[in-house]
Amino acid sequence: MDIGRVVASLKDIGCETQDVTALQECLHRWNYPRQKGIAQGFTSSDILGKLYFKPIDDLLASEGIEHLRYVDDI
Repeated sequence: MDIGRVVASLKDIGCETQDVTALQECLHRWNYPRQKGIAQGFTSSDILGKLYFKPIDDLLASEGIEHLRYVDDI
């Protein structure tokens, strides 16, 4: 996943600028020297999974569909 795309998505849903900036800095640090993608591991994948998949969780819930999601597995 492209870090710029994650940052743009967070801005689109109204996240505070300082929070998005902090997360962007963390992603770049976690991925050094690569500057693209999400670092594998519990911390970054779990946090970003919750943020990125929230619209999907909300849509399923609004449709009355019960589901259980663990990071990116439904």
